[in-house]
Amino acid sequence: MIWFSVTFVCFTLITMENNAASDGISSYGFPKTFYSYTGGKTDPGFYKDHGFNAPNFIVDLIFYGFIGFCAFYVKNKKSNMQPEDYYEVTITDDAITVEHPKRKTETAYWDDLNAIKLINTDEGPWLPDIWLALIGTKSGCTIPHGSKGFEDAYNIISKYEGFNLELFIESMSCTNNAEFLLWEKK
Repeated sequence: MIWFSVTFVCFTLITMENNAASDGISSYGFPKTFYSYTGGKTDPGFYKDHGFNAPNFIVDLIFYGFIGFCAFYVKNKKSNMQPEDYYEVTITDDAITVEHPKRKTETAYWDDLNAIKLINTDEGPWLPDIWLALIGTKSGCTIPHGSKGFEDAYNIISKYEGFNLELFIESMSCTNNAEFLLWEKK
C-alpha cells in the first residue's frame, strides 16, 4: 500500500500542469488526466472535459497498482534456491549436524544411532519431500534429499552392515507418504 501511495503522489506531482492561474488549464494525473480546470482569461467553454474524470482516475489507480506490485515483487523476489538449499550439513568423525535458518539445529552422534530411515512426504516441491532420518537414543537429525551433505551422509551410512539398498532405491521412486527402514542396530 505504501508503494502504491508514494508512486501515485510522486507521479501526480511531477507530471501536473498548473497553468490555470496564467490563462491556461491545470491538469493532474498520469498516464491519464483525472482532474482538470481552467482559470484566468481562458474561455471555459473551449475546454469541454474539465473537472473530475472518474474513468481516467480508475485507469491511473490500476496503473499505479501495477507499478506498486512490480516494485514490491522485485524488492521481495527470492532467488532460485530450492527449499533444500537452505540446509547446511556438517559431518565430523563424531557426529552429523544439520542447520537451517528457521529450524532448531539437529545433531546425530554416529555411536548413538539405532535406526536409519528414508521418509517420503507429499509436500514437494514447496518443501523437501524426501528426508534421511538418523535416529539415535539421545540424538538424531533429518537431512533433506538434495541438500549439500546428503550424498556425503549417504556414502557413510550405505556402508553400514545390513544397510538395505533395495529399500533405498524403492523409496526414491515412491510418491506417497511412506517410511522406509534402511538400517537398524542389532
